Amino acid sequence: MFAHILERLKSRIQLKLIAGTSILLTLVMGISSYGILIVQQRILKKELEEEGKRFAITLGEHIVNALDPPDTNYLRQVLRPILYEDNVRRVSVYNAEGMVLSDGTEETSSQNQKLPDLPGGKTLSVPHQVTFRYTRDVLEITNPLFSKNRYVGNIQIEMSLKEVRTLTRRLTQALILISTITLGVTLVLTAWWSAKISRPLIQLVDKAARFSQGHLEERIEVEGTDEISLLASTFNVMAENLSKILEEKEIALQNARAFNQELKKAQTRLIKAERLSAIGLLTSGISHEINNPLGIILTTVGCILEELSPESPFYEDLKIVEGEALRCKKILRDLLNFASKRKTVREQVDLNKVIDEIITLASYEKRVKSIQIQKNFHPDLPPIFIDIAQIKQVCLNLILNAADAMQGEGQLVISTGLVEENEKKHVLIQFQDSGCGIPEEDLLRIFEPFFTTKDVGEGSGLGLSVSYQLVENHGGRIEVTSEVGKGTTFYVYLPLENSFTENSSI
Repeated sequence: MFAHILERLKSRIQLKLIAGTSILLTLVMGISSYGILIVQQRILKKELEEEGKRFAITLGEHIVNALDPPDTNYLRQVLRPILYEDNVRRVSVYNAEGMVLSDGTEETSSQNQKLPDLPGGKTLSVPHQVTFRYTRDVLEITNPLFSKNRYVGNIQIEMSLKEVRTLTRRLTQALILISTITLGVTLVLTAWWSAKISRPLIQLVDKAARFSQGHLEERIEVEGTDEISLLASTFNVMAENLSKILEEKEIALQNARAFNQELKKAQTRLIKAERLSAIGLLTSGISHEINNPLGIILTTVGCILEELSPESPFYEDLKIVEGEALRCKKILRDLLNFASKRKTVREQVDLNKVIDEIITLASYEKRVKSIQIQKNFHPDLPPIFIDIAQIKQVCLNLILNAADAMQGEGQLVISTGLVEENEKKHVLIQFQDSGCGIPEEDLLRIFEPFFTTKDVGEGSGLGLSVSYQLVENHGGRIEVTSEVGKGTTFYVYLPLENSFTENSSI
């Protein structure tokens, strides 16, 4: 959880502002504190040097006469009280040869080596030249003593640096405390101020990310007149323009898709209509030529059958000839119905009632009796102008086709409803069976005359062609979807408006 939050903060400008300010402030305060410590330490050392210098000069003025000739008792009496000072660690008096005369104690070694930095008996032109030398813990103050411009000895005072170090340490602690408090307050103020600055930027990033994911309604609240507010306003304008462009593009794409689908459907219907028209013209002439010989054959066979008795060995053969001739005549009649033109008689009817009547009629067929027919009729279907006989023929053809596809076992669902296409209302009749289905390569040919998937002698292949022509005559269309092994659905679209004239014919 914490790692997730930290990872989110890493990408935010607020953390960068806080980190940058913290680093910069730490560097500035560190350098400043170090400078203050150095300066303060120098001041303390300077003060200690001045104090030691005054002390060394004053002491030298008191004991200079006791060096020539040396008076060790006097020197001891003078130096002994000095040893009790807090910051004085040692006081030594040397003669001109660099030997210790006294250090304030009862026993003073006279075997010390000569100090290397003492002038050693030379006459100096600059009296009272005090020198300083720092070691680890003390400040050594050396004051050469002169009497009548003659070097007579030296005072060396060792002053403790403990007080300087104590004051320096306290100052360091005070600076660290002040720096910590200052840094903390600054970080709080920086966090508050950076949050105020970065909040619009973070909001802008979040809104832009959501906008890129498809949330086109995202906008940013603009507050103030600074550059960030100007950027937010620019984003809102850009988002608004882009939303309009995308909406217009989507509408254009939808219209293009719809137009393309309608164009494909229109092309398919046009190809089918041209093919059916050509076939209709051809079959019309052929039907008239074949119908006359069939009539002669049926008349002749009928006359012969009247003369023969049923016991005649030729009687059954002639009955078969008569039956096949009648079947041919029926096929020719279907062809003539497909190709010929006759006036339609339109009526305003209840389509549910018409379909219910044709279902009752079809149920007498042996192949229809054993299937289950389910009716899902629209309860408020408005009246429609149709040729009742033609639409009954269409429905009967589709029901019989479904029964053949299911081979007497299955379910046929017949539904009615209202649909709207291109701002026009249509009545939809849907025939959904659970039969064997139609292969995809046959779907484009099922409305062609004489095309059938049934066995030879089981169908003429004219039922769907005639139904297609009848529905188109009403200004509608038939569509089909199918999946092999699952079933087929036919969709019959009939416009509610009067789409054919009083004298329209087929």
